[in-house]
Amino acid sequence: MAPPNNRISLYLPTPLYQALSAYQQRQKLEMASDAIVEILTQFFELGVPSQHYVTTEQLAGLERKFAHLTEQVAQLRQAIASSTPTQANKTVSVALPAHAPPAPSLQQSARVWADDSFEDVEEEPDEILYDFLKP
Repeated sequence: MAPPNNRISLYLPTPLYQALSAYQQRQKLEMASDAIVEILTQFFELGVPSQHYVTTEQLAGLERKFAHLTEQVAQLRQAIASSTPTQANKTVSVALPAHAPPAPSLQQSARVWADDSFEDVEEEPDEILYDFLKP
């Protein structure tokens, strides 16, 4: 004798009921309860055996991919280390005259900006406007 099934009674919003009816027709199921049982079985993955391990072939494939990626990273590091100066560096060095002081680095520029006080900046607009005032 088959074990008794549990009964659930619920009210579905119209859009959900329409979707359930469409599913029932597509799957050619006689009753809406059959469609609901099938949907819940798929949702909870009860009919699909879960696999919590990898095969030795899958593991060997991952090892090969890892070795290949490691080799590519090493090649990229070597290419970066042996690369010539970038085009931007060449342009800057050509554009500056021989007697010009070297351009400050980004860290030096940031340090100078951080050390500046804004007291002098506040006075400058007054001085500029003073030059344009009529005597």
